[in-house]
Amino acid sequence: MPTKKLQNDAASQSVAEPEVAEVKTGPRKLSLSEVMSNFGAPAKPVLKTITFTDKTDDSEVTSEVWVKRLSFEGSQKIAQAYQFESDEDGKSALTGVDGALMQRERIAQTICADQDGVLLFKGEHEVSELDDGFARALYVVSDEVNNFSGKSKTAS
Repeated sequence: MPTKKLQNDAASQSVAEPEVAEVKTGPRKLSLSEVMSNFGAPAKPVLKTITFTDKTDDSEVTSEVWVKRLSFEGSQKIAQAYQFESDEDGKSALTGVDGALMQRERIAQTICADQDGVLLFKGEHEVSELDDGFARALYVVSDEVNNFSGKSKTAS
């Protein structure tokens, strides 16, 4: 290990300086077949545990649900939550986001009835009828799988 000399008024000493491993940055390079096998086919759902409170008796309920990665089709349904207006020149501007619709679609497009990825809900309208605590618990596990919030999953 290389050493670095530090000068001290009293005496000189040698201190070992640790070697730093090179960290690669930049995009991963994959072949088209690797991309298709990892991202081209529907992702298999993962089993997640949810916990929420039953409001009828204040008891804690725990269950397991299947959650899948959001598909392109699902992301298009979620995009319906964005509201646009066009001006006289035909230019569009974002005027709002229906956050409730976005959350309902995120749940509807990612929560599965089984390990084969069959969606549990026919659409966001069914999610809107769920118990609030149950819906929030589903959203939490869906966000864990899909990272809707965009937060970094690495320690900082």
